[in-house]
Amino acid sequence: MKTTKKISVILAACTIALLLCAPVSAFDEFTMPKTNTPPAIDGKLDDCYFKLHDFYDTEEFLDDRDFDKEGKGAAYVTWDDTNLYVYIEAIHDSYEPSNTPKVAADGSCMYLAILSGLPDDFNEDSQIQLAINFSEDGTQEFKYTGSVPEDDRYDSVENVSPVKLFDYITVRDDAKKITYYEVALPWSQLDRTGTIKFVEGHKFTFNYIVVLDPPIIVQYGQGLMNDIYDGGGFVTLGPAPAVPEPEPEPEPAVEQPAASAPAEPAPAPQPEQPVTVPQTGDNLVLYAVVLAAAAAFAVAKKRKTMI
Repeated sequence: MKTTKKISVILAACTIALLLCAPVSAFDEFTMPKTNTPPAIDGKLDDCYFKLHDFYDTEEFLDDRDFDKEGKGAAYVTWDDTNLYVYIEAIHDSYEPSNTPKVAADGSCMYLAILSGLPDDFNEDSQIQLAINFSEDGTQEFKYTGSVPEDDRYDSVENVSPVKLFDYITVRDDAKKITYYEVALPWSQLDRTGTIKFVEGHKFTFNYIVVLDPPIIVQYGQGLMNDIYDGGGFVTLGPAPAVPEPEPEPEPAVEQPAASAPAEPAPAPQPEQPVTVPQTGDNLVLYAVVLAAAAAFAVAKKRKTMI
């Protein structure tokens, strides 16, 4: 009985020890808003971008190439039906590219390492590793690298314009000591099988590195330096912000008839004039005079008749 219990304790201790010794893989999880208006690929941060993080804001940054975590910068993303958009700014003293003849990680540059799905769905035709920078003469440079199949790397293919593959730019501002990297990566380049639907709710794996003042390298996840997709971020394609409905057009104003001249105001009523009525005494005198004249006329007429 005691022996069985002792064996159980030993087995439990061994299990815990194995768990502690095993590498722990974890991923950040983000929902990336869709954009209604794609950004211009010009090395300037558009409003449509979603900020993932500042460098070293999460535990998914490895520091074996930057022990003191000197790397400063930030990463932004967004998407639409055609492209994944990535914008990364890196703060460092000097820009020292190394292109031999294509982009190399021993000089200033930025690499993306992206799976079109989750790590369990790994497929050589459904992932990509690409790098961008510009050369000392200002020429924009790129290459596909890492575990991308040789035929799809394009860095050895003659006369292939990167514009046919993806749009990108590297911009260096020496005054601000900032390098800006921006990429519009078509989903068709990320999934060359054509079987994955990059629609709202789809999840994929996102890693990158940025080479600052060599040999300082900021590593988010392990997709490049270790050539595996362990760590980094699981990004879910999210919805676009609602577009406000346009304000209804105001109804056209009804044309009013021209105003006529104001009518003349009616004259104010005048007070009635009082009627002059002769006084009673005056009437009697008048009547008496009339009667007297009539009587005199009658008497004179009678006398004339009698003669």
